[in-house]
Amino acid sequence: MALVTPLISYDSIMIAGADITLGETVTASFNPPYNRIDVKFTPTNGEIEYYEARITPESAVWDIGCGQLAYWDTNVAGNRQHSFSIAVNSTNFSHGDGVYRVSFHARSAIDGS
Repeated sequence: MALVTPLISYDSIMIAGADITLGETVTASFNPPYNRIDVKFTPTNGEIEYYEARITPESAVWDIGCGQLAYWDTNVAGNRQHSFSIAVNSTNFSHGDGVYRVSFHARSAIDGS
């Protein structure tokens, strides 16, 4: 059975109050106020069994479970907005200056997709 609506709606992704769109290249910094990525999302098709945000250097392999785990949650309620922040620090962005990929992965509690 395929889901007919998107699993997640991204309500906003921001750095220092500036909107970011999925797939966009932006600049973050270890210096405030550019040192935090704020995310708001709503599961649109039921509960999310598992959700994660990971960070990888642009040249590294990226997929579910790959890269630095910057955020995770389980049993995320559907049809309700959730929010979290990712710190731009030397733990999450451990390879120094450069281009990184921030990826979001979710697994549906309905069918595991």
